[in-house]
Amino acid sequence: MRGDIWGLITAAIGLATIVLLVVYGTAYGTWLDEIGPFIDLEDAAAAPTIALPAAIGLLAIVQLVGGLAVGLIPSHRERVAAAPAHPSDAGPE
Repeated sequence: MRGDIWGLITAAIGLATIVLLVVYGTAYGTWLDEIGPFIDLEDAAAAPTIALPAAIGLLAIVQLVGGLAVGLIPSHRERVAAAPAHPSDAGPE
């Protein structure tokens, strides 16, 4: 039971990370569209690449999928407890 809760919490953190990356990307893209052309980029540093946000996004997707897998798939102990007894395992009659 506790693993299920932690799995779902992990999935929620991964989902929150993805949402924050989308919001950041939208704000950054809007800023570049509106203000970017007015900036003198000759002496400025190069624009940041997408490598770091992409790596964070991929890790967030892995975290989301892994958390859902842990939270939603029953454990071995739960599967064994829910399985019907095999007829050959029946006690003496």
